[in-house]
Amino acid sequence: LTFIFAMGLELKEGTAEEWVRSARGSVAAALAGKAFPYFVCFAAIGMLMVTMLFRFSDTPVEGSLAAIFGALLLFILASMSVAVFMTALYANLRFALSSAAFYVAIAFTFSGLTFPLMSMPAAVRYIGEIIPLTHYLRIFIGQSLRGAPLASNWLSFVCLALFCLLPLLIMPRWRRIVSDRAFWGGI
Repeated sequence: LTFIFAMGLELKEGTAEEWVRSARGSVAAALAGKAFPYFVCFAAIGMLMVTMLFRFSDTPVEGSLAAIFGALLLFILASMSVAVFMTALYANLRFALSSAAFYVAIAFTFSGLTFPLMSMPAAVRYIGEIIPLTHYLRIFIGQSLRGAPLASNWLSFVCLALFCLLPLLIMPRWRRIVSDRAFWGGI
């Protein structure tokens, strides 16, 4: 939601052209430049939380702490990639934020953390698979509580990496959005 707001504000305020011009005309560089400070902040907060969980509590790490940290960074990138996709899809700050809020609510509901995903109806399980949180939690629980072999989480790592490709799919739309004033100034 935070990153959608950051990108969507460029459209809402009509500064998208200046934003891309500051990246020498490269939409990808503009997005990467916008994403970098958010990624650093999210990563620092996430790593601090994981460190506090395992360092200052009696919670053991049965598997690989490095895998947990790696999955966390990949999860942040995947989530930010979904934000880039949603912002371009709607090209409207209000719609993108509303859709993302719905997506986040579904993520908490269908990720399998509070109720096992395998016990949910098939349709719900499929929805859970299109949410990065589901894959991150599989890795986190597998490595922290179960001490599962790292190889057992390979599919979740691949899924998180695939989410990171979403911006590539919508890059042509981003180019159109930042160059067409019709998309700017919306709420």
